[in-house]
Amino acid sequence: TWGNLVNRTLTNTYRHFEAVPQPGPMLAQDQIILDQIRQGFITLATLLETARFKAAVTEFMALAAQVNQYLGEEEPWRTIKVDRERAATIFFVAVSCVDSLKVLSSPFLPFSAQRLHEMLGYSGVFAPQPHTEVREEPDGGQHLVLTGDYESAFGWQASQISPGQKLPEPSLLFRKLDQAVIQEELDRMNLLPVV
Repeated sequence: TWGNLVNRTLTNTYRHFEAVPQPGPMLAQDQIILDQIRQGFITLATLLETARFKAAVTEFMALAAQVNQYLGEEEPWRTIKVDRERAATIFFVAVSCVDSLKVLSSPFLPFSAQRLHEMLGYSGVFAPQPHTEVREEPDGGQHLVLTGDYESAFGWQASQISPGQKLPEPSLLFRKLDQAVIQEELDRMNLLPVV
């Protein structure tokens, strides 16, 4: 759902505009989906603060599905043939939603959130990448911790993407894995097959 939304949004927007399009007047359905995504920041923050991670991921995926549904209903790839301004508005809304969903995905998918940040034409670090560090215990022992430079992290807010921002030629955010590729990776790691 998420990878499909990113791919169809960026591929079609790039094909027709090569940049974030300038929107025309917003219709009710445009504002509704943008409001749903903004509300997602509140909902996900609450879920994450209470360590309800599975519910947070479920909510994130539901938001991505709603944006997919919006695109399916609005069909900007058809609208562009008769009303370029309306198509530009739909694509602007979709790109804004993808940009916001990038933020919402970052606690779960920091590597792909950073990659998507670049696919949206931004530069710099958006989602600091986690890494391990050795920490010393007061008793002299050591252990590894998973950490990151979160002081320089992004803000938890809806998209501020600007019309006219150049988009690089899109590529797939996720690669579809077939069973042979999965088995090859499991073999490489000396793990048993998933049944």
